[in-house]
Amino acid sequence: MSEEVKSNGKTQRPLPDEYYFETEENEWGVFFFRPNGFLNNWTYCAFTLDGYQYCCAEQAIMHQKALLFNDPIAASKIMKTRNSQTQKALGRKVKGFVQATWDENVASLAYRILYAKFSQNSKFAEALLMTGNKHLFECNLKDMVWSVGKSIAEAMKETDVEKAKQWKGNLLGKTLMQVRAQLSHV
Repeated sequence: MSEEVKSNGKTQRPLPDEYYFETEENEWGVFFFRPNGFLNNWTYCAFTLDGYQYCCAEQAIMHQKALLFNDPIAASKIMKTRNSQTQKALGRKVKGFVQATWDENVASLAYRILYAKFSQNSKFAEALLMTGNKHLFECNLKDMVWSVGKSIAEAMKETDVEKAKQWKGNLLGKTLMQVRAQLSHV
């Protein structure tokens, strides 16, 4: 990442190399898409929030979604699996789901969850802080909410940061930048 510490001529990263695959950067941005990357919600990274122990941010998001819509059956099923794909599928089936209510709550839930994830895991926090002040963009062609809906290669073709900042979606990238800013003041 942009502020990596060098020792004996080698770059030192706080996490193993596999956490950085499918993460690219240029002078103003970090572009990522990897279910097991340190910036992704599917990566195993235990943390506690509101008395619940989560295995990853995806589990927390889907569980909090089920709680928000008062679906204890879905909430229980989500907590019983460590598989992020299954957690997401269960979250899509939450009973009583209302898109407008979710839209009103998802950004604050995402912030609370990601702050808990990074603040309780020092290696992940260090890796996030090492992105410096660069803009963070999740690049998933199939997602226009959490991601910018572009591939990494397509997103990196943009040469103007101001244009990139106007891309729709990117809830994950924007929230990670908010968490990074908060962690840099701790």
